[in-house]
Amino acid sequence: MQYRNLGRSGLKVSQLSYGAWVSFGNQLDVKEAKSLLQCCRDNGVNFFDNAEVYANGRAEEIMGQAIRELGWKRSDVVVSTKIFWGGSGPNDKGLSRKHIIEGTKASLKRLDMDEWSAQQITEAWGVAERLDLVGPIVEQPEYNLLSRHKVECEYLPLYSNYGIGLTTWSPLASGVLTGKYNKGTIPQDSRFALENYKVKLLIAV
Repeated sequence: MQYRNLGRSGLKVSQLSYGAWVSFGNQLDVKEAKSLLQCCRDNGVNFFDNAEVYANGRAEEIMGQAIRELGWKRSDVVVSTKIFWGGSGPNDKGLSRKHIIEGTKASLKRLDMDEWSAQQITEAWGVAERLDLVGPIVEQPEYNLLSRHKVECEYLPLYSNYGIGLTTWSPLASGVLTGKYNKGTIPQDSRFALENYKVKLLIAV
């Protein structure tokens, strides 16, 4: 595979990229997406494209989940998405400041790429100090007995160096740590009884 500089950014992307239009969410789900994406990576592709309009956002969710389950190092791939057609509401489409900001945040959440690493937060603070701005003050990572590394290790220097605060989420790992799933059955009134939570339960168990 040959690689090209992306404009003047210095970022190198593969000459061929894979786009999720039509396929993800319309023809392929996570299992098939993982196989296809891995084939791309095996052949040198490091650039993957998406958009908020593809399968009404489902394409971003599938790509994000597939990349996470494949265990790829985030810095090894370049993922792009596009903002314009976000929904039916009057502020859900177009290139207004409101939609660009909200659409980007929503896309990053669907792609599961909205959490910053300790290095990114440190770099953001460096930029803020140079420009006499206020740096990041809070981060919201997952934190529970099954997910501790980011809070207890990776972010540790940020607390004293920059006074970063935390508002953590999923302290019971979506209910797994309550023990109510230990018998191998799913209570009907639990969130894992919902169709879109079944895959998460299998991963957690």
